[in-house]
Amino acid sequence: TARKVAAAAGSVTDIAWTNSQGAVSWWKINAIGQIAYSPTYGPYAGWTLVDFAANADGSARLLWENANGTVSFWKVDAGGNISYSNLMGPFGDWSAIHIAAGAGGETSLLWTNHSGQASFWTIDANNKAAYSNVYGPFAGWVCTTVAIGPGPSCSQSFSTAPLSTRTVSVIRSWIAARSASAS
Repeated sequence: TARKVAAAAGSVTDIAWTNSQGAVSWWKINAIGQIAYSPTYGPYAGWTLVDFAANADGSARLLWENANGTVSFWKVDAGGNISYSNLMGPFGDWSAIHIAAGAGGETSLLWTNHSGQASFWTIDANNKAAYSNVYGPFAGWVCTTVAIGPGPSCSQSFSTAPLSTRTVSVIRSWIAARSASAS
């Protein structure tokens, strides 16, 4: 099953696939539609791919969750080799739901909990937690994704608008989807 499609540098398209046994295959498709390479990872007992992010430098991030609530994110280099992996949690009712990769080697994780709160974790290029904050809950809104943008600054705000940003070395974006249960 195709899980995620991402545009990468040089007219390359990245696709993360999963199979019924839980294995993940990362396809790099070139500008003329040929599969340039497709490394496969797993299956790993108890682990499921949560999200995938491609980076402009040809690398990728894979976000995994174990049945016990432990989360792992992997940095995978442009050759498909796992260059870093980290185990986190479990953290009560918090779940990592989205991952983003930045051009400077940083990684952002979006965590949510059952009360509607969201937390962004920024992990720097040296794989150290550089920034973390908890937001919400905001009635009628659910945070669904995190992105890393190229800009050095933007204004900090959160209101009824579906986009919130915070000033740090890169842009952190909230794309908030109207909750189905909100009136």
